[in-house]
Amino acid sequence: MTNNPRYTLGTEANRIFMASETYELLKFGKGFPAPNGGSGWLNADGTLDPSHGVETWITSRMAHVYSIGAMLGYLGAGELADAALKGLTGILHDDEHGGWYPQV
Repeated sequence: MTNNPRYTLGTEANRIFMASETYELLKFGKGFPAPNGGSGWLNADGTLDPSHGVETWITSRMAHVYSIGAMLGYLGAGELADAALKGLTGILHDDEHGGWYPQV
């Protein structure tokens, strides 16, 4: 069995492959922000699916992913992380009881 070097950790081919996949995933998801903040399900083309509401778990994930993207130098990732945080501190936050709504 021959090992493909792009799947072998520590190889130059693996570093290039992982950087490429990271970039493509960040590029795909950049259409996540809902107009009032937060995120929901994405369509196959990476745009927000309007048939689903804004969900806390997805919004949290996007805040995490695009914060890492910002640390990696992905252009615009900081603003995308801020859009997710806007949802977590705004529309999704339960000001009356504390915590967050699962979905709005």
